[in-house]
Amino acid sequence: MADIVVYGGSFSASAAAAKAASHAPDKEIAVIIPDPVSSTGSSFGSIGTIVGQNCFDIRNWNGSNPVQGTFSWWFSRWGQFYGTDLMAALLKSDVTKYSNVKVYYGYDIRDFSASSRPYRITQVTVCNISRNSAGVVVWGNSTEIITGTVFIDASDDGRLARLANFSGSVGRYDWPARYLDADERGPDGRARQQAATLMFKVKGVQYKAAGNMDWGCPSGVQYCCGGWNEYKTDPAILAFNATYGPKGYALKPMNAAQDGAGSDEWWINALLVFNVDGRAYNRDKGTWIFPSDMRSDYRTVDDAWVEARELIKNNPAFLNALRRYPGFSKAEIVLDGNGDPVVGTVMYLRETIHMAIDSMAVANGTEDTNYQLTAAACNKAGATPTTGQDAGNYQTRIGLNYYWSDINAYQFSDLMDASGAYIWGADIGAKLRPDLGVTSSTPINPVYVPYLALTTGYVTNLLVSGYAAGMSSFAWSEGRVIPNLCVLGDAAGIAAAYAINNGKDPRYFTNADIGTIQSILQKDCLARLDK
Repeated sequence: MADIVVYGGSFSASAAAAKAASHAPDKEIAVIIPDPVSSTGSSFGSIGTIVGQNCFDIRNWNGSNPVQGTFSWWFSRWGQFYGTDLMAALLKSDVTKYSNVKVYYGYDIRDFSASSRPYRITQVTVCNISRNSAGVVVWGNSTEIITGTVFIDASDDGRLARLANFSGSVGRYDWPARYLDADERGPDGRARQQAATLMFKVKGVQYKAAGNMDWGCPSGVQYCCGGWNEYKTDPAILAFNATYGPKGYALKPMNAAQDGAGSDEWWINALLVFNVDGRAYNRDKGTWIFPSDMRSDYRTVDDAWVEARELIKNNPAFLNALRRYPGFSKAEIVLDGNGDPVVGTVMYLRETIHMAIDSMAVANGTEDTNYQLTAAACNKAGATPTTGQDAGNYQTRIGLNYYWSDINAYQFSDLMDASGAYIWGADIGAKLRPDLGVTSSTPINPVYVPYLALTTGYVTNLLVSGYAAGMSSFAWSEGRVIPNLCVLGDAAGIAAAYAINNGKDPRYFTNADIGTIQSILQKDCLARLDK
């Protein structure tokens, strides 16, 4: 039995669990990590650790990072680039140092129970998971029932939010219909989700090699990003993408970093994996949990992981193309004891579901009307509390989000302009959403995130600080990076503790309640709520 149940192993989940535990010290906190991990290895951190994305995506505003709170502590400890095991250990320590926390390592939800009037989650049934020899994550034999009073979904796939009386949309379904494929439109439309990535490890990187690559070594960890010219013009990369792009894979401009200072192994973010439904897992096939509206041209997360790893393995075309990036001419794929490439424990998902305000109003073209954090608020956020499209969020703000409008590609064809030339970055956003004026400077200002973006009107005791938060798809293109999600995690943890300490449901907080939470965030979490 627990008082607060946190679902997810992400940075957001870690922030939420630590804040809930510290501010409700006499209450029991359960943390469910739905990844195939154990208590003895790296477990906390999801995308930023076990996935291999060992880089914080940050953007300064007026000379400083507007995203503060718990993220600032993690950033100060290891820097923007870091070793994944070290960061995972730090997150674990920050959560498990509280005696009132119990962690379920490598467990996922198989069922849940709820009561009505008002609708509340009462318990979840979880079962252990592991990756089998074929690379597929399967159910085990250990089952637990966890009761709770307040629940937080801080996961990457939004599983708990999706199962429990969900009101929301998938992927970019809320975009105006004219910018969607024909099969994404209308009541039966099945929207696309942003491309996923399978991170992989290499060795033999030649640091600071010539070429159009940005190199750096903050805090002793080497990193590089770039290769835009090679991506657009190199014959080997072009040939790889021409062959594998139609099959759902493409090499992009690279982001890479050492797996900690002094390591000869680097984590590489370069392989896009298209047509992945972040909600779909093989272990759910044949059950009510498997998404019935999955696109026919999409694959499960498991199948995508297995197929992408196989593509990397013993593939001369892949290695030849990888070696065309500056500094990677002598790169070798790091292999595990079975001779398989060392890849992320799970896929790097970029988008899954979005919590909407009104389930009956979910439709194309509702990005500015049916989400607590709208496309307009993010795209046209103001520089002060009273200016910009986000001014209405100011009174109930729980923090700031800031990053570029990073609309990643949804399908292989998104990587090319009308002439067939490859494009990247803001050019993709400008192509996909010409109405929004996306540039390399979009948006100009941080956006106020309203408290209700953490809630749903259909489950009174559920807070959502992960991928299923109440943001439109375009807002999500800015909000999806780890520092921004930490802001949501801090607020969800404080709100959960406040709810349990005061016998209130998070959905029904008054402005006075939210004001108290704002004060706690600023005083105890050193959160930044003002521009």
